[in-house]
Amino acid sequence: MPTYISDATKTYTSRIIPLHKDLVTILKKWQLKTGRSSGLVFSVDERGEYPLEYRCIVYRYDKVLKEIGSEWRGTHLGRHSFATDFMEKTGDHRALQGMLGHQTSRQTDHYAKMTAKSIERGMRAYESAEEANTLALVR
Repeated sequence: MPTYISDATKTYTSRIIPLHKDLVTILKKWQLKTGRSSGLVFSVDERGEYPLEYRCIVYRYDKVLKEIGSEWRGTHLGRHSFATDFMEKTGDHRALQGMLGHQTSRQTDHYAKMTAKSIERGMRAYESAEEANTLALVR
């Protein structure tokens, strides 16, 4: 099947996707190399073709995941991994929901799995708040 890139999501809304600073650097280098100022990711080239068909990307992901012994396959794994990692590092559920473009927090919960690290971070934050309250009462 051909790859289609849409200006809108499956809910017919547009979304801004923030990029990691390292990826921005790579894309800027690619921009200088190709002389293109737009369409640097999943875009049609000057011949009207996609640089990589989606099935090629899926094949490469599957190949690497198989080589490292992962029981999970597919490009969507990156979305789940990012969501879990983002929550572990920031705890900002609302920001993640916006980045993933979810209408409900329940959708986001499906992607961001609870980890021991997340629970520990939450407990440390709670304990710090308790200490601050105790100090305020003592004063």
